[in-house]
Amino acid sequence: MTGTAPMRRPTTAAPVLRPVSLGTPISLANGAKPLPALPGQRQPSPAAPARTPPPVWCDGCATRSLHRRGPLHRGMLAPRAARLVTALVRHAAGSGEQPAARLEIMETVVTIARQAADPLPGTPPATVAACRAALDAAVPALVSLLDDPAPRLRGAVLGILGELAWSADAAVPPVLARYGGEEVAGVRVAQVLAVGRLFAHVSDASVRGEATAWLQQRRSSGEPAVRAVALALSWRPPVQGPVLTLAPALSLVSLPGGLSAAGDGAERVSIDPVVPTRLSAGIEPAGPTRPSAGSEAFGPARLPAEIDPEERLSALLGAVGELSGPPAPEIADVTGPRWGDWLAGALGDDRDARVALAERLFDSAAATGTGALRVAAEAISQWRSARDPLLGHVRERLTAPDPDVRAAAAQLLAALAGALAEPHPALSSEGFGKTALLPLYKPGQPPEDPGPADGPQKSTDGLADAFVAALSDPSALVADLAAWGLSRLGDPRCLPRLRGRALMGTSFFDVALGADPRGVYRFGTPGLSEVLAPLAHWAAELLPRVSSALTDSDTFHQQRVFVDVLAHWGPAAAPAVPALTQLLGDSSAGLVEHACAALGAIGPGAAPAKAQLLRLVERGGTARLRATAAWAQWRVGGDPELALRVLSEALAGELGALVLPRLADLGPVASGQVDRVRALAAVPSNWYRTEAARALHALTGDPTEGVPLLRAVLDPLTDGETSPVTARAVAVVRDLGPVAVAAVEPVLRAVLDSDRRFAFYGDWRAITDDEHLRAACTAVLSGPA
Repeated sequence: MTGTAPMRRPTTAAPVLRPVSLGTPISLANGAKPLPALPGQRQPSPAAPARTPPPVWCDGCATRSLHRRGPLHRGMLAPRAARLVTALVRHAAGSGEQPAARLEIMETVVTIARQAADPLPGTPPATVAACRAALDAAVPALVSLLDDPAPRLRGAVLGILGELAWSADAAVPPVLARYGGEEVAGVRVAQVLAVGRLFAHVSDASVRGEATAWLQQRRSSGEPAVRAVALALSWRPPVQGPVLTLAPALSLVSLPGGLSAAGDGAERVSIDPVVPTRLSAGIEPAGPTRPSAGSEAFGPARLPAEIDPEERLSALLGAVGELSGPPAPEIADVTGPRWGDWLAGALGDDRDARVALAERLFDSAAATGTGALRVAAEAISQWRSARDPLLGHVRERLTAPDPDVRAAAAQLLAALAGALAEPHPALSSEGFGKTALLPLYKPGQPPEDPGPADGPQKSTDGLADAFVAALSDPSALVADLAAWGLSRLGDPRCLPRLRGRALMGTSFFDVALGADPRGVYRFGTPGLSEVLAPLAHWAAELLPRVSSALTDSDTFHQQRVFVDVLAHWGPAAAPAVPALTQLLGDSSAGLVEHACAALGAIGPGAAPAKAQLLRLVERGGTARLRATAAWAQWRVGGDPELALRVLSEALAGELGALVLPRLADLGPVASGQVDRVRALAAVPSNWYRTEAARALHALTGDPTEGVPLLRAVLDPLTDGETSPVTARAVAVVRDLGPVAVAAVEPVLRAVLDSDRRFAFYGDWRAITDDEHLRAACTAVLSGPA
């Protein structure tokens, strides 16, 4: 094609990015006054031009990039957040931006405002101060956006203003002034929410009084959503619920709420509520008054409650019952899409009100999908007594048309099934694969095979039959959760489903474990190991499929889960010794270590693996593997001196957390390591304290040295606080004997008497972990092991 001009790819002009200097006043399109420069920025002077920070690019594409990058770093405000506020507000005010993009920008500013109002621990104070200053400077522009024609944008702006307690003087009057002219009902609700959060922080007494009276008038509004919000803003939950009655001799640290006389020389201490994760709502759960304006964080303000509590609750439930559907988008932009969650959070620690709200939401159009179930689950996971009045409503949802609702109901019922059936004591879900969760052995003696455990037999008033019916649900998730529920009831009708799906790797039970923070309930599924580990009483029925699955699994994590399950089953898993022994020749050191731990947990029944374990003691590729193999060869009937030598070397290195419980298994044989154990006991960790207390008793036979260590772990229960190792510490108390039991008995009895659930994690684990702790406390107080 000689003489023909080469073909060129069509080109388009690249967009021109316009830098916006944050130190230069910006002329807003809506006529608002220019925003002043942020504190700390150098101003222009006649002598020399000002040095400005790096520019922020404000074209549409770059703004989306900023949103993806976000104002947070590791969950905390990033230094860039303050610099983003001015540019993002300016961009949202631009008339050329698409409505969806403007709303997305406002959501980013909402994130900054909430974090600035309630910063996470560890957030640099300078970053918080800079963000508050930037948001304060942006108030005029935000107020001007209250006149924007887009209702959702107005609602989002109100959500931002409602967080700015330090700018209440500038934010409250314009919001009040616009209420009468607001035509969108959802925005009117958002206005009430914003004023409700800010009114107490207004410095002008007359304006504050006007806002208070205005909010009180909203309680009798003809709009049910406005009425419900105004009533919730005045909620002051009564001081009620369980009271810890403790012996005067028991030393308590940092008791909440002070002490009051309880008669007979006892001290009565109210348990503080477990503060849930901060809701996306504009109002936080009721609780101790938070710092006021000018301090590090700003909390919710409460309207004076001038009506009878029962009348107020009745009025609130009536307003909720009148709602014709879920909240409007303008409300959801402020409270979050979960209207019921917001209302429940506003009621705080009022157990009766939370339960009554959940019951009303089950019959209300205000809670769609899993909304009512989630409010019920949050109440049940906080208070043990909330289960009975809500259980019937939850069971009815097991046959709902929506598969998501059926799955949520099945998950919550399965979590409750353990307490309903009083099952055979099972291992806690914390720390799967750790030998510390194995039974406590007599010092210096390998454990004896306790024999097969009997499964639970208690009737559950038709719940088992409901689960059986759900096994044929078209939703595989519902059916899997029903099988989990049956297993927790001790009903063998779960076995076909577990064998056919869970052990084939096709169920919704994942090999990875995850946990939610306390106060969060999202209807998550348990991990595969959490479902199977408590089922040692069905080992005979499950072992053939477990052994074949262990051999056929083609991933490390699948094999690891099955090996860990066998470790939890202990002696009952002896038929799986050949499959475990085969894994000792695997190239993965991590999997070999898990196999060694499982063989050691099986004990003398794994004696055929002794020679291979000895070979790993001498030739293992890592110190961790050699230590585990040394412990395992002793447990199957090998040489305790060899185990002592290898474990002692590891204890002196960096493997203290792994070795400490296994060294304790050796008992007095390891008494020469007492000084090293005492050194580890000084580590500020509840795990080290618990295991060191057990080890000191096992090595010396004296329980007194371990009592203060266990007290340090268990005394926080008086504040309603737990840790992942709390139930383990209670079990160690029983091992130490009467001296330790007497030292912590008042706390343990108070835990059993309390209506509060004690748990470190959220979701279904808040229920099951509380059950495990109660079972451990009952075992300790019932007498010697």
